[in-house]
Amino acid sequence: MLSRSRQYVHIRAIIAREAQARYEWVVRVVRHPGYTGAILGILGIQLIRFGPGSWLNEAGWLSTRSGQIYAGTWMVFHCFAIASIFARTHKEDEMMREKFGEIWYAWAAKVPYKMFPGLF
Repeated sequence: MLSRSRQYVHIRAIIAREAQARYEWVVRVVRHPGYTGAILGILGIQLIRFGPGSWLNEAGWLSTRSGQIYAGTWMVFHCFAIASIFARTHKEDEMMREKFGEIWYAWAAKVPYKMFPGLF
């Protein structure tokens, strides 16, 4: 039987291995899975806030001038955020290329898409 401290360390090691395996699976598909999630989250927020069935839409507030300004402001902000994320992936790839050289090139050849499989 393992002592309490050894049980804790053993459980932590198992959790770390499982997390690493999940992470390795994700980065086999795209190089920047966190940024993919951020963009999908931003688009989801837009749909929840302004899409069909949203409170703002159903209440008719989006058909008023102030509602359109509000929606437009958020759309511009989110477009800027998405553009910043795309720019960040280029900078991050450059940094990784400089730091890891041939290792990065081999990995990038295996994982050609930055954020969306088949698209980008």
